[in-house]
Amino acid sequence: MLMVILISLSALGCIDETSEKAELLIAEKGMRAIANSNPELVAATVGENSAVVIVHQSNPVTDLTMEQLKDIYTGKITNWKDVGGTDSAIMVLTCEKGSEERNCFEQAIESEISEHAVTCESAVWIQKTVFENDQAIGFVPLRYTGFGIKSLRIDGVEPTIDSIIDGEYPISCTSWIVKSVKEICGDVAADIEKPNAVNTPFIT
Repeated sequence: MLMVILISLSALGCIDETSEKAELLIAEKGMRAIANSNPELVAATVGENSAVVIVHQSNPVTDLTMEQLKDIYTGKITNWKDVGGTDSAIMVLTCEKGSEERNCFEQAIESEISEHAVTCESAVWIQKTVFENDQAIGFVPLRYTGFGIKSLRIDGVEPTIDSIIDGEYPISCTSWIVKSVKEICGDVAADIEKPNAVNTPFIT
């Protein structure tokens, strides 16, 4: 079992693996470029994070473009009729700042989410709220889809295991493990706690 930590592009996490006296780093998209720029680093993918957009089962909208999604989450579009739905206000849901799904989502739309969005403490609460509210929109990991809610196609791409792995689904982030990164992490390693062990590979 491998000790790993999932982090966003804005932070670097280091783990001291005492058995091999090695340091490990895992991060989202962009780590291959770091590894390629330094011959002492070796990068490998260990999984995919996803943020699947969901709505109420009765919502007539089945597909959004990335531009429409960005406009909804930045407050430019506030009514479902503007994206082919009913004449009703959009209830925008998001997860907490710093979460993997939110980092992945904001990276995909290339913008921060509006402060007017309702922040839910977990994907379960987003799922529950969407299930109970026909005006709601949210995003959750792939494993939380189904259960009486509808997943939207984004730019015509259905969120599936294959489309996420292949990188076709536009709201997904690859997680990496990179060996020998002491020169990158520097003194911050001592300030980061060791994470729990998880099985890899994985898709969320």
